[in-house]
Amino acid sequence: MLKKVYRSLSKFIIKMGNDNISSYSAESAFFLIMSIVPFFSILLNFVKFLPISKELIFSIVTNVVPTPIAPLANSILTELFKKDTGSMLSISIILLIWPAAKGIFAISKGLNVIFNEDEKVNFFKRLIISIFYTIFFVVVILATLLFFVFGNRINTMITKKSPWLGGAIKVFLDQKFIIIFITLTLFFALTYKLGKGLRSSFLLLFPGAIFSALSWILFSFIFSLYYNKFSRYSYTYGSLATIILLMVWLYFCMNFFFIGAEINSCLKAFIAKIKKLKESKK
Repeated sequence: MLKKVYRSLSKFIIKMGNDNISSYSAESAFFLIMSIVPFFSILLNFVKFLPISKELIFSIVTNVVPTPIAPLANSILTELFKKDTGSMLSISIILLIWPAAKGIFAISKGLNVIFNEDEKVNFFKRLIISIFYTIFFVVVILATLLFFVFGNRINTMITKKSPWLGGAIKVFLDQKFIIIFITLTLFFALTYKLGKGLRSSFLLLFPGAIFSALSWILFSFIFSLYYNKFSRYSYTYGSLATIILLMVWLYFCMNFFFIGAEINSCLKAFIAKIKKLKESKK
């Protein structure tokens, strides 16, 4: 029994190595990080039209972002408020398209290799899919960071301004593991299904999606422990340390995403093998 488990685990690890999931994780993480900057720029351009003061926006950003990069964030905000909204919005949209297409294309290539599929999609269709998936991925990344890494700081800041709202957010944060787990599981399963057009039952994609979601949450929790307890050491390297940590975090998270896809691929092959054996016995 132990030999079978060891043999299966060895085959799984070898398959991951042959599929180069580490390379696809690094490529997709790099371009998704690049997508975050123009995405924020577009978001802030729309925020400027909301009935809130510039000072409040600066206060929120200063209290939410990691301390080492707060000056950089404020500098970017200052430039955004100085420059023409229309031109900045146009530039941000253009800057979002390229890394978005590259990032999702890397994910698509990785899933193609894992599921042994040869998908041919025209450039414009792939571009549209890339933009939508980038937006979803960025929202998931930001939500994970906000809940696990910056959640307590946001709650403390809001509680000072509005105690009742802070109490409501605290209740929400107390259930953050369940909420994020369900959201990530559904998102990953949908990505495995729609992102590849995989010919599998939607339910069969949940084992890998559950693994990816749990791994993503666990690693994010460990990352938040570092941020909350040891972030003072990042002053040695300033904002560079924060950026590197963010890239490392996303790199590992993308690895978990692809490992989940590998689990689904192996499960699909195992079920197909069982069906073939049953048919041969008839």
